[in-house]
Amino acid sequence: MPPSVSSATFPFSLFKTRITQVKNFSRAKALTSSSGKCYYVDENGTFGEKGGIYEVDILKRDGTTYLIEVKSYAQPKDVSRFNHTCYVVSKVLNLEKPVKMMVVNVATGRALERANYLGIRLIYGELT
Repeated sequence: MPPSVSSATFPFSLFKTRITQVKNFSRAKALTSSSGKCYYVDENGTFGEKGGIYEVDILKRDGTTYLIEVKSYAQPKDVSRFNHTCYVVSKVLNLEKPVKMMVVNVATGRALERANYLGIRLIYGELT
């Protein structure tokens, strides 16, 4: 099992996580990267419905934290939901200005407009 990220970096005890070490392909040894899929269960309904589950991929590289969603198709409601998930995760983990990214195969034009409005980097293969 790969080493996990120190809890000094993030309070991962709040999450059921699987953290893995990422190989550094482009830079020398000083670079530290880690990634993982994190789940947060809002048991008290603090951010939405009671028992709501928030799932996001987190990548930390060069001191920057990326919150990532990968989907096959994105509509405006998917972008809005991801933005809310980023808000919740940022509050729980006390993240300052994480980079929000959605990687999709197909996106609608309205989803792209919504992502730009919310400050989300939308990476897509095809725009419909």
